[in-house]
Amino acid sequence: MEKIQFTYLIGAGASANTIPVINNFAKELGNFAKYIENFEIKEDFFHDVYGINEKPSEIKERFVDKTNWLAKECAEHLSIDTFAKKLYLANRHKELNILKAIVSEFLLVRQNRYGIDKRYDAFFASILEKNNGKLKLPDNIKILSWNYDKQIEYSIAQFYEDSNSNKVENFIQVMPREDEVNVDIGKFSLFKLNGTIGGTLKNNEKYIPMVIDYSLIKDKITKKDEQNIMINLMQRFNFIEQKNLHYEYYKTKQQDEYPTITYSWEKNPVFEQIRNEALKATKDTNILVIIGYSFPTFNRILDKKILQNMGYIQKVFIQSPSSSIEGVMQRFKALYEFDAGIEINPIVNVDEFYIPFEY
Repeated sequence: MEKIQFTYLIGAGASANTIPVINNFAKELGNFAKYIENFEIKEDFFHDVYGINEKPSEIKERFVDKTNWLAKECAEHLSIDTFAKKLYLANRHKELNILKAIVSEFLLVRQNRYGIDKRYDAFFASILEKNNGKLKLPDNIKILSWNYDKQIEYSIAQFYEDSNSNKVENFIQVMPREDEVNVDIGKFSLFKLNGTIGGTLKNNEKYIPMVIDYSLIKDKITKKDEQNIMINLMQRFNFIEQKNLHYEYYKTKQQDEYPTITYSWEKNPVFEQIRNEALKATKDTNILVIIGYSFPTFNRILDKKILQNMGYIQKVFIQSPSSSIEGVMQRFKALYEFDAGIEINPIVNVDEFYIPFEY
């Protein structure tokens, strides 16, 4: 008998205990700006290898200024995605670069300081097994994530024997991955549909992941670690500033892209491939579990394609707070072109990620 195939489709609500959702995003960006502003850089210089003549503290001032700008804009728009789409449509590419850079750095630092939404740990503690002394993830679970955070990666690293980011990301088969790393979509896989933080696109076509020590969270971070994190943040922001400074020259040429947040309305060959691979990996889905995802209008084209591609669904579980569950169910039915033969189950308890009894 073939295994039941499970797909998890997750959105911002799945990380809400650590990563702020729409209602709090602007406020927390403002708090992030204050944290950076008050941070004292002990060795206020870059080593020669960086090739940067300015002091980190000088770049820090501009980073704080731009973060406050973004917090203000977020407060005046329905969501950060709304403002991003506005910049995209208006061809305000430089500001969109700044937005992506700040969001990426905000989430990277946020995860260092606040750790992991504990529901991820509970979920992976439930589905991870040991086989001949080695950890194993179930082959019949795939995760499609609209989040560009690294909550899953940080969580898995707490169970894994090595916190090296390449080993952790290979273990969970997260896409995007480096070209030379093969992904077997017949096994457990994680697909980042909206791009991801902590990476670069080489010549805009090859993904290069940032090296991250996934053990560095909360009280495990030393003062020296904090200093290194801040210096590296300023180095990356300097890259964005230089890119914007020479934007007219580089806009018709291939160049490195950082960060690798790629919204659903943007075209990029790397993320188009990821979305196509996600369709292949989940086409045989029998049970779909939707967690913390509200099916925003921005994503409707890809969402509809994903859902319509799942031709063998028997049951759907939608996990969302009672205040939003009805709206999420209605949007799901509209996108899936609801078939009365499919059982749809609302789950309003959000204390832990739902695992169907069929698993």
